[in-house]
Amino acid sequence: STGHAGPSALVHGGPVLNGTGARAYSYHLAPHTVALSFDDGPDPTWTPKVLAILAREHVPATFFVVGAHVASYPSIVRQEVRAGDAVGTHTYTHANLASAGWRLPLELTLTQNALAGAAGIRTDLLRPPYCSTPDALTAQDWQAYRRAARSGFAATETARAGAGSMGMARRSPLTAALPMAPSGGG
Repeated sequence: STGHAGPSALVHGGPVLNGTGARAYSYHLAPHTVALSFDDGPDPTWTPKVLAILAREHVPATFFVVGAHVASYPSIVRQEVRAGDAVGTHTYTHANLASAGWRLPLELTLTQNALAGAAGIRTDLLRPPYCSTPDALTAQDWQAYRRAARSGFAATETARAGAGSMGMARRSPLTAALPMAPSGGG
């Protein structure tokens, strides 16, 4: 994304951005805490493998799902929910929210509808596609996040390394057990 930085308190804050109230703020994770999250699924090849490893290691995760994939693979979302994992939205078509314009509420609503149909759930977690770390937040990103917040969503970014990371730890029994998957674009 391009443009001027978003609000200073968020740019220099934690990876969970909450703009649902009158004053925006961010959350940091507790020291020595790792939050595992997976984007762009559900994927019929990789997600069941990841779920099996998470279950074997007794590790919870958050899956930020693409609504069109939820519609195609609803049983995988039901597996995520049954396993006790959190599910958030990654939009319906993996749209860049900063440039989505009129499509932004449609992307969020369609994903909520897909989640309701697949697993009987709603979510208030949003990982915007193409997001990065809070210090990369632009004014356009923040404007899109505020629009999503009006529908009750809190946005998550990826934390800077060593900052109470939202993402995957580099060295652990879990990450050693995970197969190497192709990297997505956002």
